[in-house]
Amino acid sequence: MTDARRRRARRVAAATAAVVVALAIAESAFRAVMGERFEAAPAAQRPQDVLGRHDADVGWTLVPGKRMRVFGQGVEYDVALNARGFRGPAHDEPPAPGRRRIALLGDSTGFGWGVDDGATFGELLERDPRLSADVANLCVPGYSTDQELWTLEREGPRLAPDLVLVQFSPNDLEGCETTFAHKMLKPRFVRGVDGAWRVGNRPVEAFVPVGVEPPSAAARVLSNSALWQVLSGRTPLVAPKTPSRHDAVDAASRVAGLDLWRADGPSRHAFELLVEQCRALGARLVSFAVPPFCEPDEPAVPGEDGTILYATTRRLARLGRDVGFETVSLDRAFHDAWAAGADVTVPDGHWNARGHRIAAETLAPTLAAFLTSPK
Repeated sequence: MTDARRRRARRVAAATAAVVVALAIAESAFRAVMGERFEAAPAAQRPQDVLGRHDADVGWTLVPGKRMRVFGQGVEYDVALNARGFRGPAHDEPPAPGRRRIALLGDSTGFGWGVDDGATFGELLERDPRLSADVANLCVPGYSTDQELWTLEREGPRLAPDLVLVQFSPNDLEGCETTFAHKMLKPRFVRGVDGAWRVGNRPVEAFVPVGVEPPSAAARVLSNSALWQVLSGRTPLVAPKTPSRHDAVDAASRVAGLDLWRADGPSRHAFELLVEQCRALGARLVSFAVPPFCEPDEPAVPGEDGTILYATTRRLARLGRDVGFETVSLDRAFHDAWAAGADVTVPDGHWNARGHRIAAETLAPTLAAFLTSPK
């Protein structure tokens, strides 16, 4: 090699080294600025993007027969939807002799967002010999109580359940108050000046694209770079300070002092209609609230069931007494697991497989008693 070529090779090597050093410095700086927002994994997928489709009557449903490996926040799991567009068995045929039937309504928690097929509390309940019951999981990520009601109206006559179990999350209250939830459009109950209820924003416009495929192998590798995440537009270098439309709606409600549990509110109305629908189906209605992971947020009420620790469960139980449905508390079981340091959630806060087992073990005895007692 001539001296000229050696000099050029040294210059190329020096330039390459300088670029590598600059990229390394930029990578370190970007990671430092992004902080906890940097996640060296494929971008978390929204449920409606990978499993959903537009539905003009309820906002969105899931795609029948869809099978996906989903990349959540710090977790990967497999999802297979049945021919009805729900997770788990479709239960199109009547139950076998001696078995009962439960219809499970809820959102991403009941759906099992974050765990593989077979690990959801609905499927664990179905395998529990104490219940001897089929469990039809009708949960759809992002749903609020009104959408769960409309789902039961669609699926209830086919399933003819003995018991309807409603998984309730605190954000269901806000979902019933808006036509824009989780970056999607939905209907909602609206009360006119004459006091009559009607369903507004139906038919629902298509709003978000669906059917996004899993990230490619190259994208999975590049996801380890904060620099790539910023340049590709996946994650802003600095967290945006402008709230989303949904956040703005929620904030406006809180500022206005709106009581989301109020007697003339859409959440209560949705539960009243659930009670009516269950009576028409000959089914018992039971609900439970997803508990937080913290110390009790209110003092214990004298004479109250000692398993109730949190305000949401307490308010839900009061609503149940008012409009005519049963409630079960998971508060004590999850509080004790949390206090003992048990890991019961995936990184985004949904229950992991252990959390689903705790829920199933807590629900099973009470549901078994409800299934065998007079309605």
